[in-house]
Amino acid sequence: MGSLRTFYQVDTVITMTKTNTTSVGSPYIPSRRKDKIKFISFGLGPVGLLILQAAVARSDFELVGAVDVNPSIVGQDIGRLIGNNREIGIPVSPDLLPLIDGIISQNQVGLVFHATQSFLDQTTPQFIDLLSCGLNVVSTCETLAYPYRRYPNLADQLDQVAKSNRCTLVGAGINPGFLLDLLPIFLTTACQEVTGIQAVRNIDAAKRRGPFQKKVGLNLSPENFTQQIETGQLSAHVGLAESVYLIGDTLGMNLDQVVEEHRPVIADCAYSSAEVEIEAGRVRGVNSFGRGLRNQQEVVRIDFNAVVSSQEYEEIKIEGYPPVIWRNELGTAGDSATAAVILNMGKRVVAAQPGLLTAVDLSLPHFTRT
Repeated sequence: MGSLRTFYQVDTVITMTKTNTTSVGSPYIPSRRKDKIKFISFGLGPVGLLILQAAVARSDFELVGAVDVNPSIVGQDIGRLIGNNREIGIPVSPDLLPLIDGIISQNQVGLVFHATQSFLDQTTPQFIDLLSCGLNVVSTCETLAYPYRRYPNLADQLDQVAKSNRCTLVGAGINPGFLLDLLPIFLTTACQEVTGIQAVRNIDAAKRRGPFQKKVGLNLSPENFTQQIETGQLSAHVGLAESVYLIGDTLGMNLDQVVEEHRPVIADCAYSSAEVEIEAGRVRGVNSFGRGLRNQQEVVRIDFNAVVSSQEYEEIKIEGYPPVIWRNELGTAGDSATAAVILNMGKRVVAAQPGLLTAVDLSLPHFTRT
């Protein structure tokens, strides 16, 4: 059995959410700037370090500071931490504000790459501190990708803080933030009419890092998987509802209801590799999906399957006129692609109008129902 939750009946949200928070405009302002964007890395876990490594390797970004609370890396020089075998004179700071006091008067810091937690109620205090310093932020926080349904009050608060400090906050990543929401929206550019969207991402969980394998429950018993999903000990994929609502609201699909579910995939035999050991009868992976309903009919469905020894691919089907089918047989390398999305979005965030925005707000062509 899986774990099913119904999210955000629309009639319970409308009174809590400003009518202007579901923005589908284009506040992105093109910039011709050729100078380096000075940035701070906030959060240096596996994904945060990948983002940092990718940024320092580029000529258009310049690192000026790094923040993480992990005592095992606080004080370490970033050059050593990212494997450059040389110090660059920037140590990891455990606190943002002392770091800001030390560098903001000397540097025009344009951007923060933020990579800490998945849920907005956990990261909001961090965002408020960053925005209050006048810093633009692009974050991997999954529920920030489209926060207006799950966290309408926090979204409104963050929008106000960002605007009052004339800076921008955006949630992005490979998923949510690109493959199962932004890319399907972009593909509707070729459609005169859209009646439904299906998007699937299939990955081999054995090829992913240890923390990811743990959060999808590899090698648990089916009973433990279900129990831990229901109690929140396992998150599986985070951001299904955000992706479904980002699609539905952007395309004017008037969704009545969104349902999330996580179902374990059980191994019918043992799997053994250098990366993972799975016993027969235990969890080999997870099928996580989100469904967007209108008049009790499914009009949006996204599936994220993370299963050991599974073929990797992505496929998007746009039902409408004309229909569109897009498929990537290679599969997308999640962590490195997340770093790429964050960096590429970061340049646009620096040039955007102030406020809490989504990836769609950064000037993307898409189908719009009239």
